[in-house]
Amino acid sequence: TTSANSLASHIAMDKSLAKKMVSQIVPTIKGVEITKQNINQLSDLIESLDEDIIVKPNSLGSSIGVKATKKEKAIEQINAIFEMHDTAIVENRIKDLCEYNQACFADGDEIVLSEIEQPITKSNFLTFEDKYQHNTKEKGTDRVLPAKITKKLREQISAYTRAIYKELKMNGVVRIDYIFDKSTNNLYFNEINTIPGSMAYYLFEPVGIDYITLIEKIITNSSEIKKYTYFNSSVLSNKLL
Repeated sequence: TTSANSLASHIAMDKSLAKKMVSQIVPTIKGVEITKQNINQLSDLIESLDEDIIVKPNSLGSSIGVKATKKEKAIEQINAIFEMHDTAIVENRIKDLCEYNQACFADGDEIVLSEIEQPITKSNFLTFEDKYQHNTKEKGTDRVLPAKITKKLREQISAYTRAIYKELKMNGVVRIDYIFDKSTNNLYFNEINTIPGSMAYYLFEPVGIDYITLIEKIITNSSEIKKYTYFNSSVLSNKLL
């Protein structure tokens, strides 16, 4: 296979689970998981969070359903999410932020890192509208590529990208998204995209890997599907049940 297997893909799509899996190696934004089973304890669950929060579906992509709101209005956004999905995440909102993305893939024993980009949006955070509903005259989403960041931050992002890829046993090209709090200089893991658009080829071009070379390397390094050996057993014929 040329991409992440079913288990790694499941972990990546489950934002709450992904945060738990990588929290030992990468800082994550404080938040809680809200389900239809624990919604009655909402006040207690979000009590320790800031007044300004982000509410988002746990497993929907493309920033669908992501809203910035206040704690007292959390229930409205959560109920809206429950119309689409059965689990919501409520997190502290980082107001003064930058978003950074980096892709990578395995080439033999080496993890090849892409350039780091900084998405530029009309909103304070990247929304579905920014991505897909802006008009051509007023482009809602653009990027700074390469991102204009310090050497220290670049090295930190790259180290986290390598560690996450290894920890979650990824395969093929993945893109890992980060949130940087400019007021505290803290970097946080946000989420993983196991099949980034166009295989994130535009992030590899600045490091000398064109689209054709990228595809060739992905195919060359594709993992073999495990074959299982079956054996005959007489256990059911021995009338043990």
